Amino acid sequence: MELLSVSRDLLVHAFQYGTDHLKKQAETFRGRTSLFPEQISRGNASLQLSHVKESDQGSYLCQTFTSNSGAKTWVHLRVKGKNTLRRTH
Repeated sequence: MELLSVSRDLLVHAFQYGTDHLKKQAETFRGRTSLFPEQISRGNASLQLSHVKESDQGSYLCQTFTSNSGAKTWVHLRVKGKNTLRRTH
């Protein structure tokens, strides 16, 4: 599975043969992406993106491959506003 940021031609996350392959991952996504490997065999290839930035907004191409087929899906991410945490005493 690969997730690519199309507008900026950046690799967001790559996962093959049960392992993350992040050597070519774009610097802007380093340390902010993760999958749920135990869920992939059940059809859940969800990617978690943490510390979302306004610059993350855009179109992404998700490519999945199996031994007998492949699929491409577009994901359009909209970032709206900022979420801040406040401490109360």
